[in-house]
Amino acid sequence: MNRLLTVFLFGAIAPIGVSQAQVISDFATEQQVVHELPNDLDQFGSAVAISNDYALVGVMGDDFNGGFSGSVYSFVRQPAGTWTPNQLLVASDGASDDKFGFALDMSGDLAIIGAYGKDGFWATEGAAYIFERRFDGTWHEMQKLVLDDAVANDRFGFTVAISGETAFVGAPYRNGDFSDTGSVYIYDLQTDDTWSLVAELLPPKQGQFNDFGKHVDAHGNTLLVTEADDQGGESSGTVHVYERNSDGLWVYITALKAPVPQAFAGFGFNASIFEDTIFAGCPSEDNANGENAGSTYIFERQDDNSWLNTATLLTSDGATADYFGYGIDHTNEIAVIGASASDELAGGSGSAYLYERQTDGSWSEVHKLIPSEGSPGASYGVSIAISDRSIVIGAPAHDAVLSNDGCAFFHDWNNVMNLDTGDGFMDIEEAIAIAWDRDELAVRNAAFDIDSIVLTENKLDFIAVEPVDIGSELMLLPGDGSTFVASRDVAAAGFTLSGRFIAPEGGEILFDEFELTNSAQFLQNNCRLFANGPFTTSDGVAYLTGDLLATKVFTDTAGANRVAGDTRVFSDYTNAGATIIQEGILYIYGDLENSGTLTGEFNNGLAGGGTPEPGDGFSVGGNYSIGVDATLSLPNPVWWLRVGGDLDIAIDTPQHFAMSEATIELNGLAPGLEQTLETLSADFGATESGFDPSNFPIGTLRIANGSNTRLVNTHQNTTNTPCEVLYTETLVIEAGASLTTAGCQIYTKELILAGTVDDSSNIVIVTACVGDINGDDIVNGVDLSLLLGAWNSDTAYADLNNDGTMNGTDLTILLGAWGPCSR
Repeated sequence: MNRLLTVFLFGAIAPIGVSQAQVISDFATEQQVVHELPNDLDQFGSAVAISNDYALVGVMGDDFNGGFSGSVYSFVRQPAGTWTPNQLLVASDGASDDKFGFALDMSGDLAIIGAYGKDGFWATEGAAYIFERRFDGTWHEMQKLVLDDAVANDRFGFTVAISGETAFVGAPYRNGDFSDTGSVYIYDLQTDDTWSLVAELLPPKQGQFNDFGKHVDAHGNTLLVTEADDQGGESSGTVHVYERNSDGLWVYITALKAPVPQAFAGFGFNASIFEDTIFAGCPSEDNANGENAGSTYIFERQDDNSWLNTATLLTSDGATADYFGYGIDHTNEIAVIGASASDELAGGSGSAYLYERQTDGSWSEVHKLIPSEGSPGASYGVSIAISDRSIVIGAPAHDAVLSNDGCAFFHDWNNVMNLDTGDGFMDIEEAIAIAWDRDELAVRNAAFDIDSIVLTENKLDFIAVEPVDIGSELMLLPGDGSTFVASRDVAAAGFTLSGRFIAPEGGEILFDEFELTNSAQFLQNNCRLFANGPFTTSDGVAYLTGDLLATKVFTDTAGANRVAGDTRVFSDYTNAGATIIQEGILYIYGDLENSGTLTGEFNNGLAGGGTPEPGDGFSVGGNYSIGVDATLSLPNPVWWLRVGGDLDIAIDTPQHFAMSEATIELNGLAPGLEQTLETLSADFGATESGFDPSNFPIGTLRIANGSNTRLVNTHQNTTNTPCEVLYTETLVIEAGASLTTAGCQIYTKELILAGTVDDSSNIVIVTACVGDINGDDIVNGVDLSLLLGAWNSDTAYADLNNDGTMNGTDLTILLGAWGPCSR
């Protein structure tokens, strides 16, 4: 009978409800529970390993080749995410009490399996077997590893590890100068597909019962070997670090210990290395959580190749005799640490804790893994393995059906959870691909860290359970009507955009803050955007169109907001970078503070905008203050600047004030309130020279119905006089409006007065000076020369009577006006 067919597979848990998966912990789902055909004392899950879509589960007590001969089950992950068995691995020479599968490890297509109870010439010499997975997915035994000088009770294969094409085998009970000093053996794969012994490592300092090699783990060219030495007290424990040098030799680097060693604490009972981080378990340590509560120490490789203890982990709810740190595995992003004797479902049923590396490099506990089933002494968390987002945890002493028949639990650490189906995904591209209209997707930050263009036509609701950052390599185009919100169970979640994001038209974005960084591009696209904090364009460009509610809108010096259509900002607005109108009106319902550039330009093809219409521009409900180094440039008659409060302009560089064609409208904050308008220009009198671009001219100045405007001279824009003046082509004072000149003058070429003025003599009408062809406020020989130069032509500038030609009539007009212009 094919034993694989009798493996009990308990499938994925039922879909979680819509009300769940609102916090990070809900992203670690128990995907599947796996039981072997019930057999007393099989201890299914005694060791586990996982690499990509393949997993191995050891069954050291299996009776396939005799009592406790042992076996290993191979599992493959299916496209739907379930794990199915595809092969039973046994030793080619298996026999009773081999305990094949007590230890195992996998690296890509290679696996090593320890059988420490294997008898050779001597009893319990031990052996290790290397398997290779072939192209068809099946495993084949490559080689059996044994010691040429083995003796009884060496227990070679008690621990094993494999990294790339190098295998490591521990023999912790091998005798050296003392009993059970231990040793570790290193094998390399040769070109002829055989494995050769290349090194034997002995403890740096031999001692009785050191058990050097009781655990080994390797990553790349770094090897960990643990021992239960007495240097910090009996069985206090040490983790030794070795590295392979450029000559291929394994050299000793350092010994890691607990900062405050304890006797019998078991530091290094289990240890895991991934790149530049080591997790060392100390499961029997007494600490604030109780006796034998256990802890785990983190060490980081430094620039000088030393290792520094950077953190000590204690569980948030630890208790006496939890043995936290018994099983460990980690990647660069997550770590899972077993508390194999904690009393979650029954006494000693076990649990595990999931830690995640934070942006500052620290590790935080984010979830407690509790199995869906347990029994007293089940030891869930004794064995742990991680690959990408997949986690497998063994509970070899669980009484699933019979005593200690054991089981293994497969978990997924997801970045996206579909709350309607319960499915988990690595990133939003995977999740969106199979989502239905109006599905709710709970998302973590890592879900957006992909290099892709992601779009969907479906309306989806994204719920962020932590601050998110749209990665710089991602372009996101969610379907119209989609929403992005922070989970109600998260204290604060910001939305950072480093990539490109076209917001869903007709949708909503609701976060605590919203920030563009790293040359990001954001198209609001008539999506309602709400921020409980600031909306900040630190870098990149935001194309605004629609409603934006925030505590404050801010553009930094490297950021730009472009208005691609009517936009309503319900907050104060601070512009230190650039704010540019392409079309439409930017309504600011608070104050505007400008130390950067505010400008308007005809559509340049960005964001799909059209040609602006007359009246487009800025509309500020509150005060508008413009710093001395700021720029206000609306260089076209189409643009309007409307201000409801004070218009305070400190600009002292005329080139930064290009308003000679635009309209400025003062329209009043509220009935009866006065608003002030800064005077800007040097007083050249009622002459054309006052309208020179170097003298802050304004196209049209409109005092609207309801506005009570007072002229003030707070800043020295051009001259240090008691009161500078204003030059405007057209001055409009509407009915119901009032202007208080306060002794300051306004020069205008056209006055439309329907409201009231405190002193009409301060409004001076500038009439044309006929014959002053060059505009220097005097008719003289220069103008005569210009007229004669255009004689009998149709040059318009010298056609003083507008009859289409320059002739004697024009000469008569010029001579009659000879001398200084009289206004």
